[in-house]
Amino acid sequence: FTFAPFNSYADHPRVKKCAGKLCSTVAGRYQFLSKTWDQLAAGLDLGDFTPPNQEKATLEIIRRAGAYNRVLRSNVYENFTSALRKLNRTWASLPGSPYGQPTHSTAELWRVYRAALAKY
Repeated sequence: FTFAPFNSYADHPRVKKCAGKLCSTVAGRYQFLSKTWDQLAAGLDLGDFTPPNQEKATLEIIRRAGAYNRVLRSNVYENFTSALRKLNRTWASLPGSPYGQPTHSTAELWRVYRAALAKY
């Protein structure tokens, strides 16, 4: 969100940062709000904020949103766009997000995603 680094993976940093009029406690690779992290960490028994635990929590968010199978097959455009629609209430920069933050277009995300897939 503000690209501010944090110093420890022991727990979510829980620091409110502001950029313009927008303020948030998001942190980590997938921009977890502290309250979202707390709920996921408790439910999944995640002991720290390390990258592997962030990955587990992200997969759980995707699963709960009903987007897991679409993400698994997201190399197909229809699955990709369906996953975006299911996840845009979690990640505010996805197209169609209701939060008023700047969003990326579906076309832009599809182009970047396809380029990333081509590397593997």
